[in-house]
This record gives sequence, C-alpha cells and structure tokens, in this order.
Amino acid sequence: MFCYSYIFIGHTLPMAADVTTTEQNFDIETDSSDGRIRGTLDITHSAITITIPRTEPLHDLLTVKDRLQRWALITIASYGFVQGLGLDVEITKETGVSRPRHIFVNTNAEVQRATKPEEDLAQYWNLTAQPDSRPLRLALTHYMRALREPEEAMMFCYRALEAICHDPNFYISDKEMKQNWKALRKPLNVDKAYLDPLTERATDHRHGGQMIPSREEYTAALKTTHHVIERYAAYLNNGNLPPDKFPQLAVSEFPANMS
Repeated sequence: MFCYSYIFIGHTLPMAADVTTTEQNFDIETDSSDGRIRGTLDITHSAITITIPRTEPLHDLLTVKDRLQRWALITIASYGFVQGLGLDVEITKETGVSRPRHIFVNTNAEVQRATKPEEDLAQYWNLTAQPDSRPLRLALTHYMRALREPEEAMMFCYRALEAICHDPNFYISDKEMKQNWKALRKPLNVDKAYLDPLTERATDHRHGGQMIPSREEYTAALKTTHHVIERYAAYLNNGNLPPDKFPQLAVSEFPANMS
C-alpha cells in the first residue's frame, strides 16, 4: 500500500511551444539511496507533472529530481526530433509530500560567494558587456548549465574552461589545444594537476559516454571551474595576477579517493 505520493512539477521550454504528449509510465534507477523510482509522466500544454507513489519516503529529492529531469528531457527530445522543435525542460518543485512545497534551484553552497551579490554582478556584468569578453560570456553560460544539469556537469565545466582557452591571449590553434591550455595556466597561476581530474572525467562525456558524476564529483567540478573563471575575470580586470593574492591552484578539488 502506497503511503506517499510525490508530485514533481515543471514545464517545457519555451512554454509557448504548447507541448502535449500521452501519459507515460516509467521505471528508472537512481544512484542514491532511493534506488528504483517508478511513476507516471504527464505533459499537457507544456506543464510537466511527474507522480511517484511510494511505500517509503524519498531521502534524496535533489538526486531524484535530477534523474527525473533527465528522463523528461529525453522524452521531450524525442518529441522535438519528430516535430523539428528545439525544446528543453525544467522541474521546479515537489508539491505532493513536501510541506511547504520543495522548490528546486540548483545551487552549491561550497561555491557560493560571501561578498555582496550586487558587487559581484557589477564586476561580471561590466566585463561581459565588453566586446572582447566573449570567452567569459561563454564560460559563464556553460557554468550555469553545469549548475542546472548535474548529470552533464563534467561536460559543461570543461566547455567553460575551453571557452577561456580561446581567449586571444591564450589561443594558439585548434591543432595545438595542449598549448592553449598551457598558455591559460601560466597567467592564471593554475597547475596542470589542478585541472587534470576534471578534464579526464569530461573526456568520456565529450566522446559520447554516459558517465553520471556522484554528488561529490559534481561539487569538485563546480569548485574547479568556479575558481578558474574567477581568476580569469580578475585577469581581464587587472592584467597580471600577483602571486601573493592569487597563489597557485595546485591541489585538486577532487579528493584522492576520486582520482
């Protein structure tokens, strides 16, 4: 007998596309303590409703939400493929069991800033508004995708760093990508060992693999990328980075047991 009924709510993007599909049953596995997840997916006029009846409570709503969002995206991708539409999905809240309702905003406390948000925004907005800051704009948008899509985080974190590699100050050529990375590391004072665990993990995804990072790997990838973007922004603002204020990033954010 089911004691709990979790209801995850979301929508397709853009909502104006007005997507409707037949209700589907699903049975998927999570890497969390919640194991198999069974339920139904309904998409009516772009509103997504996922219902999960359970005999036991869910313990890791964020991981379950990530898996459900990925599964809904695959369903929408099939619809978009047939219709010739570029669509996306977003799961925003759980309203069935959570009181008050659980709102999903992908954040990571370990990379959140302690300074005032408006001060950071002013710095990054002024930079991204400059014509020569396209690599920073790309890095920031890829980083946002990494925050929003944990299962694809390795790939998006790598793309963020690769965008910085294409800054004219670092870029040599596509045939010399190793030299591009080397040219980036020196002015930003970043050791190769700091980036290697991320770039190695991203290779599988970039080549079509389906590696799903653990929550710890996800956090480590975000911290690595956050610190490099932060240094790149300081470099754009000030030129050379003084070593006393920007000591070398050498110790990987990925613990040894994840290497």
